[in-house]
Amino acid sequence: MKQNLLFKIAMKLLSITVFSFVLLFVTEQSSAQTVTANTQGTNNGWFYSFWNDNSSGSASMTLGTGGSYSSTWSNIGNFTCGKGWATGSANQVICYSGTFNGGNNGYLAIYGWTQNALIEYYVVEDYGSWTPPGGTSLGTFTSDGGTYNIYKMQRVNAPNITGTNATFDQYWSVRTTKSSTGTVTFANHVAAWASHGMPMGTSWNYQILETEGYQSSGSSNVTISTCSTTITPTVSISAPANNSSSCVGSSITITALPTISSGSISKVDFYNGSTLLGTATTSPYTYTWTNATAGAHTIGVIATSAASVASAQVTESITVNALPAAPTVTTPVNYSQGATATALTATGTALKWYTVATGGTALTAAPTPSTTATGTTNYYVSQTTNSCEGPRATIAVVVAAPTNIPPTVSITAPANNAMLTTGSITITANAADADGTVSKVDFYNGTTLLGTSSTAPYSFTWTGVTAGTYTLTAKATDNKAAVTTSSNVSITVTAPTQTVVLVTGWNIIGCPLSGSTNLQSALSSIWTNVATVKNLDSFYSSANIPALNSLNTVQWGQGYLVNVTAPCTLDWIAR
Repeated sequence: MKQNLLFKIAMKLLSITVFSFVLLFVTEQSSAQTVTANTQGTNNGWFYSFWNDNSSGSASMTLGTGGSYSSTWSNIGNFTCGKGWATGSANQVICYSGTFNGGNNGYLAIYGWTQNALIEYYVVEDYGSWTPPGGTSLGTFTSDGGTYNIYKMQRVNAPNITGTNATFDQYWSVRTTKSSTGTVTFANHVAAWASHGMPMGTSWNYQILETEGYQSSGSSNVTISTCSTTITPTVSISAPANNSSSCVGSSITITALPTISSGSISKVDFYNGSTLLGTATTSPYTYTWTNATAGAHTIGVIATSAASVASAQVTESITVNALPAAPTVTTPVNYSQGATATALTATGTALKWYTVATGGTALTAAPTPSTTATGTTNYYVSQTTNSCEGPRATIAVVVAAPTNIPPTVSITAPANNAMLTTGSITITANAADADGTVSKVDFYNGTTLLGTSSTAPYSFTWTGVTAGTYTLTAKATDNKAAVTTSSNVSITVTAPTQTVVLVTGWNIIGCPLSGSTNLQSALSSIWTNVATVKNLDSFYSSANIPALNSLNTVQWGQGYLVNVTAPCTLDWIAR
């Protein structure tokens, strides 16, 4: 069944175009006449065409007044007739009305041809029980109150209006809801086809309201006319883009693209919401908005036609962002002549650096001032947020004649009042010189020199530090022999805490305390539980009078047997 249908479609498409180049004769008819032979001509100012393949059945077309005609066909192979224009147009607005009976396979359509390129096109408004042309739709669009499916078919080495077989495309718009009375704004179909990569040719052949039947029987009684309607322009906004953003203080150029199929554009009005911004009366239709405030705006344009005063409107949204404040800077920045300078800094987002207060080109990086000559040089910096660059802050760089400025120095580690343990302590200092270089940093414990560091980072490691309280000092000397002393840093050094968990009865322990330490002081954390302590050659018992105890001190690295009366924890801190 499907194969038979596809064969019918192919044969139908092959035969439809035969009449387009078989011109038997052209006549001017001014009164009603019934046509049964293949012909083309004019009637009451309208072009008409009739073609029947004569393979079977019968068909006729009766020419009526104006653009009216009626037709009947019975058991034909393929038949088509219609009235319209000898030369079609992309901008034709076509009105049609009447009755149509398509039978099982017939349709009512706006039909015609273009050349350069060779295109055969159909806008099908009504049809019988079979929906042309078959195949898969490329998409849909709406026009004149109806929804249309778009199709593209290719004819290969087929008859056409040129008189020579050729390969060409067929364009189809097929209305999804049938209508025998209505309007076809043909430009809408041209635009819809173009959106699917289906452009029309540049040279137009005939364009008619066509009745067609294929292997079927049916009838029609229809009239074609040029619609007497207001030609409404269309308009779009080409700039700025919808949902784009701008900045306060920037010029926003609004560009409108109005078109009209007939007549001309008289003006285009530009709006911010309901507020008229300005009017353009000649192409290019633009308006430059210079005082937009921060926030979201709805811009719109209204295009008005010259003859009919019909208008079309379109709107879109834009956001105008506020400018950021100037960056936070420290100014002035002072140098001595010949001193080593560093790159300027500022606090802000997406910084841009300049050597001029306005205009100019941003530098590629934050500038490093020159200290070769004395004087004041201004630099400028801005920040950017939301693609908006704000005002520039000024940094004055002052280069003065050289003076012997003492270096600066501070101890960064250890911290003041730090609690440390015995052993090694690393002392670190920051030192700098505004008009020269730091030659060395000396580190002191009180007035005692501990060591010297000559290169940054300036540090010294003090080893063999015993428990106690110390005052640390750093002295920086520059290349001009100027000396600066840091503030004192106090530290407390204690022996590292070591704990031993003892059980009731005898325990063997080793002494980690350096040197010789009084027994009671060393075992002060458990002294109330100590019953007996002894080593290889001495003895202590809490039950003895002091004179009988030979063990009174403990030594670093020695082992001892300790008898306690209850579980306890020894922390080995002498108290």
